[in-house]
Amino acid sequence: MDRYKLKDFAKWAKKESISDDALAAVASEVSRGLLGDRLGAHIYKKRIRVEGRGKRGGARAIVLYKDQDVTLFL
Repeated sequence: MDRYKLKDFAKWAKKESISDDALAAVASEVSRGLLGDRLGAHIYKKRIRVEGRGKRGGARAIVLYKDQDVTLFL
């Protein structure tokens, strides 16, 4: 599965100390069917674990996911 980050998302993730491993974990969850809040048309809102804050106190991101081929973090 390919994972991509938009430029603004990558900048925000770096500022928030969100690692690529955390994003890989989110992509893995989505591929297993743990999709989070559905916003429509393969777009979901997911919680992202942030080191030191956990998942509940972490960040939220918009994820576009299509049939185990591509995950795009918006």
